[in-house]
Amino acid sequence: MLEFKNNILARQFKNYSWSFAVFTIIGSTYLSSSAWATNPRSHSTSNEWGSSQINALGGIGSLSDDFVDQYFSDPSLVAESKKSVQLRWLSLGVTYTKDLANTVSDFSSAFKSDSSSSAGTGVVNYLDKLRSLFGRRLGGEMNAAILATQIGNFTLIPYASGSVEGGIDVPSWPRADLVGDGYIGLGFGYAHKLPQGFTLGGNLRPGVRAYAHVQGSVSDVGGFATASAAGTGTSTSSSLNPKAGVGFYLPLDVGLGYSPLKIVRFNLVMKDFGGAGSLSKIQGDKPPAYPMRVSLGATSMLFEKGSHKINGATDLQDMLALNQQGAFWYRWQFAAQYLYHLPIRTQTSFGLNAGLQSGYPSVGVFIDLFLVKIEASTFTKESGLYIGQRPLTAYSFRAFSQLTF
Repeated sequence: MLEFKNNILARQFKNYSWSFAVFTIIGSTYLSSSAWATNPRSHSTSNEWGSSQINALGGIGSLSDDFVDQYFSDPSLVAESKKSVQLRWLSLGVTYTKDLANTVSDFSSAFKSDSSSSAGTGVVNYLDKLRSLFGRRLGGEMNAAILATQIGNFTLIPYASGSVEGGIDVPSWPRADLVGDGYIGLGFGYAHKLPQGFTLGGNLRPGVRAYAHVQGSVSDVGGFATASAAGTGTSTSSSLNPKAGVGFYLPLDVGLGYSPLKIVRFNLVMKDFGGAGSLSKIQGDKPPAYPMRVSLGATSMLFEKGSHKINGATDLQDMLALNQQGAFWYRWQFAAQYLYHLPIRTQTSFGLNAGLQSGYPSVGVFIDLFLVKIEASTFTKESGLYIGQRPLTAYSFRAFSQLTF
C-alpha cells in the first residue's frame, strides 16, 4: 500500500516538475539581480575539488554523473549508486582564466627583483606598466585522480589538486598578491543506506598541503613620482616577499541524504568538518586551516523518456556565512542537466550542463567516446571580496578513462 502511494506521489510530482523548472528559472533571474545589488563577501575557498562538470553546474557537484565528483561533493551519494564497481585509470583536469599567459608575463616583467627606473621618461613608462596591471587577475587550477575505485559502498581515490590566483587590486596597489595552493591526498569513503530513505556517508582525506603567498611590492611610488616631477631624479625598485609552508592535513567530510521519492533527493553536507587545520608543520610557515562549510541542497529528475533525461538541482552553499548582509541570495545556486545514453550502454553518452552561481551563468558539455570521456565548460569565477568586484572568465577541461560494472 505504501509503495502504491509513493507511485501516485511520484506521478503527481512529475506532472508539476516543469512548473518547478519555470519557477527555478524565474527565481534564478531574480537572485542574479539581487546578488549584484547586495554585494556580499565572496565565499571562494580552498580545498575544493574542481572539475569541468562541477564548474558548468554552478558548483553543484552532487548533480554530476561522475563518481569522483560525487565523492568530493556529497559523501552519502555512493550509497545510492547503481554501479557495483567503478575503476578509473587516470583523470586529468585543468581550469584557467582568460588571458592567463599574457597576465603572467606582464606581472613577471613588472615585479622583477632588479627592476628600477630613473626620473624622466623611464618613470612614466614604469608607472604606466603598473597601471596597466591595475585590477587584472589571473587564476588556474589542475587536478588528477589515479586508480580511483568504487566497490559497493566503499571508495578509494588517490588524488592531487592545485590552484593559483593573484592580481593587483584597489586596496593593495602598488602591491601584487599571488596565492598558490596544492594538495596530494588519499581519499577514503564509506556510505550506508539507512531506513526511511536516508543515506549517511563520510570521507577521510589524509594528505600533504603546500601553500604559498607571495606579495610583490614597489617601494615609494609616491616619492618616486614627486621627485620625478621636480626633476631631481630618483629610482624605485620592486621586490617579492614570499611566505610558504608545507603541512600534514586530515580533512573530514560528512554527508546526509534523504529521498522521500525516487526522483527527489535532499542533502546536507559538511566539508572539512570542525575546520581542517594543519596537524603538523613539515617545513616553512604553517599553512592556514580550511574553514568548515555546510551546504543544503536538493536534486530532482524533471523529465525522463527513453534515453533522454533532464535533472535539476539547487544548493544553499556555505551556510555558516549567512550572517552577512545579502549572503543568502549570493549562496543560493541553481543547475540543470540533460543526459543521453545509447541503448547499448548504461553510461551517459552525451550531456549538457548549465548553472547559475552567485549571479554568474555557466555552461558545459561532455561526451563519452567509449575509451575516453571528454568534458569542457566555461564559467565566471568571483575572486574578490564582493560579487562583481573581480569576476574572472574561466575555461575548464577534463579527460579520463574508466571501467564500470
